[in-house]
Amino acid sequence: MYTRLDVEETAVPSPALLPARQQMRRPQCACRARAVLSTPDKKSLLLIRRQYAAGHVIHHLPGGGLERTDASPEDALLRELREEFDAEVILGGLLKIVHYGGSTCLRIYDATARTWSSHLRDCRPGDTLVEVPLTALSGLQLAPAAIASMLHDQAAVRP
Repeated sequence: MYTRLDVEETAVPSPALLPARQQMRRPQCACRARAVLSTPDKKSLLLIRRQYAAGHVIHHLPGGGLERTDASPEDALLRELREEFDAEVILGGLLKIVHYGGSTCLRIYDATARTWSSHLRDCRPGDTLVEVPLTALSGLQLAPAAIASMLHDQAAVRP
C-alpha cells in the first residue's frame, strides 16, 4: 500500500567501544514495532486515538515493544496487534527505522488487517481503535511524527 522508504538509521556505537564508566550507565536499546495498518479494502487505516490533557488528540500507529520471548520485531508486532485488538494481519515490508536519542529504535511496517475487534485491550484507559479513511488523514495529528508526513503525502495522491 505504501511505498517503502529509504530506511533511516543512525549508527549507535557498540558498548564494547565505550569507556567502562559509559558502558555502566548506557541504557539498553528499547526496540518497538508499529504498523501502518490498512483495512482489507485499502481505503482506511486502523489507528489508536488517544486523548491527552486539555482535549488534545493524537492518533498513533498500533504496535508496541519487543519482549524477550519474541523471535523478531515482526513477531512482536503480530503479537501486539493480536493482544491489543485481536487483529489477524498480513505483514508487508519494513517502511522505516527511526532511532530516538540512540536508546529507542522504532521499526514501522506496512500491514493489512484481515480481521479485528473494535474493543481494545492492554492499552491506556480512554484509548479507542478508529478506522480513518485515507481522505481524512490530512486533518489528524499522527504519531510517530517520523511517519506522519509520509502518510499525509501518500494519502493526498490516492484517488
